[in-house]
Amino acid sequence: IDAEQVPLATAATSCARQLDCDAVEFALSGGEDYLLLFCLAAEDVEATRRLVRRELACEIHPIGRLDDGPGVRLRQGGRTRRPAAGGYQHFHSGRKGRD
Repeated sequence: IDAEQVPLATAATSCARQLDCDAVEFALSGGEDYLLLFCLAAEDVEATRRLVRRELACEIHPIGRLDDGPGVRLRQGGRTRRPAAGGYQHFHSGRKGRD
């Protein structure tokens, strides 16, 4: 994930600032999904961008790429690291031995 490419709503940035946390980490793991995430081949990005713009009147935001390495990596400020774990666990009951 290229941190500089992640679209951040003004409200999310403001909230992250008030919580004294990184806005990108907040967007990636805060638990509120506000954009659809999907994958497509690099050669299809521009055609898909035009189609979505024309048919849905909205933009797509390429934020990274898939490779054959394990896990998720976040590129930010010239460094690469693992993003913090977080987000809402939809199927986690919070009770031991019952998940």
